Amino acid sequence: MTVTAQQWGNSISIRIPFRLADKYGIVKGTELEIRDTKNGFELKPKGKPTLDDLLAPCDGENPYEEFFCKLD
Repeated sequence: MTVTAQQWGNSISIRIPFRLADKYGIVKGTELEIRDTKNGFELKPKGKPTLDDLLAPCDGENPYEEFFCKLD
């Protein structure tokens, strides 16, 4: 499948074919997340973050001490 990038104001836009939009539940107003990857970019509907998403920016050891408190 091929799409053509077009000018839209100061941005470049592409149209998502209906078949793919329908497959991934993308409708007018759906927020999409775009990520820069080593092979290009990745576009996906924004949803609840996974544990991997939350941990992705973390590297190295946790610099904070953990503590636990008992709740009544």
